[in-house]
Amino acid sequence: MKDVLAIVVLYKTQINESKSIRTLNELMNSSDDLDNIDLLIYDNSPVSNQAAPSFNKINSTYVSDGHNSGLSTAYNYGISLAKKLSKTWILLLDQDTCLETTYLTELKNTLYSAVKPDTVAIVPKLIKGKRHLSPIKNRSESNIWWFQQDITQSGYYSGEFIVAFNSGTLLNVSFIDSIGGFSSKYSLDRLDYWYFYQIYLQKKQIYVLNTTMEHDLSLLNYDEYMTADRYKSILKSEISFANEIGFYCVLLYKLSLLFRFFKQLFLFKKKQYAFLTFNQLWKFR
Repeated sequence: MKDVLAIVVLYKTQINESKSIRTLNELMNSSDDLDNIDLLIYDNSPVSNQAAPSFNKINSTYVSDGHNSGLSTAYNYGISLAKKLSKTWILLLDQDTCLETTYLTELKNTLYSAVKPDTVAIVPKLIKGKRHLSPIKNRSESNIWWFQQDITQSGYYSGEFIVAFNSGTLLNVSFIDSIGGFSSKYSLDRLDYWYFYQIYLQKKQIYVLNTTMEHDLSLLNYDEYMTADRYKSILKSEISFANEIGFYCVLLYKLSLLFRFFKQLFLFKKKQYAFLTFNQLWKFR
């Protein structure tokens, strides 16, 4: 996939322990149908990685950022590198995404078929067990909190506010460059909502692949995977994005927070999240 720069952002994970890097390397080496690919490893860990796996069909670039500048900084670095390498697309991958041959093969076949000119994002379907996670269609521009619809059919989508998770998403470099790169307001959380919102505003097309992949999501298990600082970051990004859309979106967000508060209070072991949610009810910025 000579037109693609893959980007993996690491945090407190060794290169050889990253599922996405390991499985990408294994799949590239085991398949004659997959061309060489360029990979940016952007490491937000406090201490840089020294050991790297032996790549055969992957041309890798490693960057260490001990300040942990977040996803938006890493992705913007990737955009700059992609332009230097004359790449058309960037492929976003979480460090713990387990890639499959069917995904890479379908991605390649879709990419080099007759992709419609206004297509700026190509995404897989992500699940956790029997639960559909991504992509989803929002009921309206303002209503991104209630009655979201799972997108289970592959094909082109446009004119609707559709959002997919970062991992596995292929984005057009020229489009991201045209909107000024990835917003620094969303260094980690809601960054995917932000750039898919820009796609919606500019009436560009999204293509949903037929491939389904398993994906872990910390929000599905607060007691095991979430931390207080992480949750505060999520809340800050949520209210920021709601304000960006408008007052009606903020009102719906507050209503969703109220329901979330009662759920966390009565169903979660760690009650601190309920109290953080309650405090967020009175914040508007």
